[in-house]
Order: sequence, then structure tokens, then C-alpha cells
Amino acid sequence: TIYYAYSFSAGPIVESPRAETARSRLTEALRSPSKKLTIHPELVLPEPSDPTALLLRASEVTKLSQIIRTKAKANAVFVEGTVDALAPMGKEQETARGNFPGPVPIIYSWKNPDNGGSGLATCLEELSRVDGVEGVLVPFFGGAEINCVESYL
Repeated sequence: TIYYAYSFSAGPIVESPRAETARSRLTEALRSPSKKLTIHPELVLPEPSDPTALLLRASEVTKLSQIIRTKAKANAVFVEGTVDALAPMGKEQETARGNFPGPVPIIYSWKNPDNGGSGLATCLEELSRVDGVEGVLVPFFGGAEINCVESYL
């Protein structure tokens, strides 16, 4: 998870070690020096309404995570859903650390612009406890379509 812990003193701005590691992993995953095609699937993990589906969700998300890493050979994965649904994917990816293929960086797609900054702060707090999450994708301009620069200003 990319959390920037900046020092607002008169000295230089310093990132936390975790933020530096996340930045490095994301840069490596999202850039292709050989100009080859890279795969970054986007997943939506819905909240199940059926109690049985809720019990099976963790094992199915774990299986999907392993398939994305080993068979699809994705470079990173964008995931939308609840933080609870994301946790099994993060755990599975972290079990691959030191193996081949290694873990795929997870980028959480935050889709709650109505709550504003307080919702994002709560989400970041929850994500800090999930392994494997290297970044958060925050919608720009509330997710609304921008037709021209003037509509943003």
C-alpha cells in the first residue's frame, strides 16, 4: 500500500520505507523496458448475499489469485470490492514471495467518492492491515466524465 509519510519540517521530504518498497514494486510491474505487452487485469469482488457464498468467497478468491499469478502471468492486478474480500488475495500473493513466479502487486480500486476524504482515510486504515496491497487507485473528479479541461476547472 502506498502511504506517503512525509516530514513537514524544514528538512527534505522523506518517504517511509514501506512507501519506497511499494513504489519500486509498482514501477517494476507497470513498466516494460522491452516494450512488450503487460497484463493488468481488473477484478470486481462483489459482496455475496448468500451465506454459503460468503463462506466460500475466501477460498475462491485465493484460487483466482493463484491463477492470475501463475497462469495469466499478470504484472499487477486492480481489485475493487470490500477490504475483507481482498484479504485472501493479499495473503496468497505474499505466500509467493521468494518463489517463481513471485507475487503480483495488488492495486485497490477505491470506489466511494460520496464519502469524501473521511471514507478514503478509513479505507487506507483498513488496507494498511492487508498484505500484498501496493497501491490505491482513487477516482479523479469523482469518477465523472471530463469532456474538456474547462469542465475540470
